[in-house]
Amino acid sequence: MRWCAVVGCTNGTNLLEKIKKEGGTPPFKLYPFPTEKKNKELREKWIKAINRKDVKNGKNWTPNVNSRVCSKHFVGGKFDEANDVPSIDLGYSPILKGVKRIAPKDRAKSLSKRIKLDSNNNEVEKVAIWDHGSYHYTCDCRKGCDCRGCIVKQNQVLKLKHENLVLQHKVDSIPKDIKPIPLIHTFLENDEKVSRYTGLTSVEQFDDLVHHLSPMANKMRYWEGAIKHKEGTRSSRGPKRKLTTKEELLLVLMKLRKGLHNDMLSELFSVSEGTVSKIFNTWIKFLSRELNPLIYWPSRANVQANMPPSMQSYPNLRCTIDCTEVFIERPRDRLVQSLTWSDYKKHNTVKVLIGIAPNGTITYLSSVWEGQNLGSQNYD
Repeated sequence: MRWCAVVGCTNGTNLLEKIKKEGGTPPFKLYPFPTEKKNKELREKWIKAINRKDVKNGKNWTPNVNSRVCSKHFVGGKFDEANDVPSIDLGYSPILKGVKRIAPKDRAKSLSKRIKLDSNNNEVEKVAIWDHGSYHYTCDCRKGCDCRGCIVKQNQVLKLKHENLVLQHKVDSIPKDIKPIPLIHTFLENDEKVSRYTGLTSVEQFDDLVHHLSPMANKMRYWEGAIKHKEGTRSSRGPKRKLTTKEELLLVLMKLRKGLHNDMLSELFSVSEGTVSKIFNTWIKFLSRELNPLIYWPSRANVQANMPPSMQSYPNLRCTIDCTEVFIERPRDRLVQSLTWSDYKKHNTVKVLIGIAPNGTITYLSSVWEGQNLGSQNYD
């Protein structure tokens, strides 16, 4: 059995034979030490590079006929005239001669502590015998230890540190001012998602609405409260918007459709909660003004002309009215909390009276009432 003489390397003939039996290509070669007769100078260079010490006399370790160095310790992965001395991943460990090879079943016990004498013949503990092929070396597992186990662990630590530095360099090289891409394309991928998140029927309908509102929406200023928008205080349009008209409309419709909180919308669209609040308050007033003409009271002839077949037995029907309640967040003011509390919904709500024509068109929309207000009062 022949092994690589470099400490920490486990390559040997047993591994080569196993790979060959499995039909694989050997990943390394084993090179014998140069002999004293053919090339004594090169042999000394190899011994010095391996740097193994005899634990008894402190002299350089002397290889025998079975000593080998694998190709992984040569530059380029092979021994040639240009790279004739091993120089990669070399270790050091003293050798304890006179110790018999440990049987495989007893190797687990070889890590147990044994007694060792120091220079003053005092007993010193923490000495373990490690088995490495046909020779052995000692390990006390303390600072500066160079046993096989510690070398392997240290190599793993160094490898992880190197990977960490590479990743840190990649992170540092990323520009800090890159704006995360909003998820607008995810919510508008198809008609099903548009209907789910906005309430509109299709992507085409959403795009048509954006096209209709864009000329005026591009000119409006964010609403900042009644006090700042008093007559005579009109200022410039303010800072550049962080979202496009399409993104702002999607944000507003998602909040109306799904009831999402401002903190979630701020994360989805990569803006602050304050910006979400300004966008929503501005667009609610803007949509109320721009889309108000869509709600109108049709004539009797118009209603009868568009009467569905299922409703034609009611020729005098103009519309169906009903009150609907919308959940709101609990107001801070206690009086407003009391006024908006609905015993029916067990929640703070606002009520709206809606009139719907037989064909499903909304023809009337009342002002908003507090949740405590009775529906009959709205009809009056």
